[in-house]
This record gives sequence, C-alpha cells and structure tokens, in this order.
Amino acid sequence: MRQHPTERGRAFVARVHAWSALLAVIVAAGNGIYGLDAALAALAGGAAVLLPQWYAARRLLQPFGAGQATRFYLALWVFQGLKWLFTVALLGAAFFAMKGQEIHILVGFLLTFQGLWIVPLILDRKGKS
Repeated sequence: MRQHPTERGRAFVARVHAWSALLAVIVAAGNGIYGLDAALAALAGGAAVLLPQWYAARRLLQPFGAGQATRFYLALWVFQGLKWLFTVALLGAAFFAMKGQEIHILVGFLLTFQGLWIVPLILDRKGKS
C-alpha cells in the first residue's frame, strides 16, 4: 500500500535524524581520546544541532491541505526561527556549562551539522528516500 507523502517524508526525516544521532555519538566517542569531558562536550555540541532540528521537523511534517499553503508558509518561518533560536541557546548553554571544552563542543556541533546535509544525500543515493 502506498504511503501518504507526509508519511514518507516523516519516515525519511526520522532516518536522517537517526543516522545523524549515530554520527554525533561516533564524533563524541572519537573525542573520548581526550577524556570523558571532551566526549560529553562533543555530544552536547551534536545535541545542540539535533534537538532543535528534530523539534522543527516534527512540527512541520504534518499534513497541510492544499488550501493551507499560507499556514504552512507561516509555520515554516516560525519553526525555522525557533529552531535557530533554540540552537543558539543550547550552544550557549553548552559553552557556559563546559568551560575549557569549547573546541570539542564546536567539533561536535559542526560535524553533526554537516552530517544533516550529507546524510540525506547518501540515503537518497541508496534509494532509501
């Protein structure tokens, strides 16, 4: 049975977030050679990317009717703005809580953020979209 496009989109986004979370854990484990604090800092940087992204995607991937294009457009702007606001807040909280681990936070943040761009390309190429 064919899925509704929104359901297919949700499934694809869920796979992207799962693979990106795995990438964040791998980056944190790699930073573990510098100690547990570095690993936790890298994980906090990855969480600063993934948590707001997951929340915004979950809110936006709801079925909107064809006549509700304006509602979706407004929701897109609102949730993208909230996503970036929450990302900055979580990144700031990580910097504040883990003084001295800034480079590890940035490594986790940047690699997870880039993973959110690269993972969909890999999944799409493998026919998993």
